[in-house]
Amino acid sequence: MLKRILGLLGWLGVALVFAAVAIRFSKPEWQPYYSGLAIAGLVCTLLYMLSQWREIGHAFAGRQARFGTLAIVSTLVVFAILVAINYLGTRHDKRWDLTAAKQFSLSDQTRKVLQDLKEPVHIHVFARSDDFQRFRDRLDEYK
Repeated sequence: MLKRILGLLGWLGVALVFAAVAIRFSKPEWQPYYSGLAIAGLVCTLLYMLSQWREIGHAFAGRQARFGTLAIVSTLVVFAILVAINYLGTRHDKRWDLTAAKQFSLSDQTRKVLQDLKEPVHIHVFARSDDFQRFRDRLDEYK
């Protein structure tokens, strides 16, 4: 009886996690609900896994399972490294101009004109809000 209840608890956990993911992408304004559902689903699934620890240990005892586990762990490590590189790349925005003609860099003449300015320059940009970041990046170069 207990085994059957724990089996249902595992399925309930999976269903709650899927419901949380569905709510996350369909209704982002319901953030408190889907985070609670996801946590409850993960707890239910974890309880089910803890009740099945003997079967899980037996499944990972064979030679092929060890090599499969090594492959999965290696894949997860590579994925984690890629996620870390992507995170650092978005946090530290660095740009290099590797073109032969330095096409995307400020010329020496432009740098000299900007250094010789006596007063601050006020620039008004009229653009849609999604295009504004491109102009801000260019103006930051002039700053």
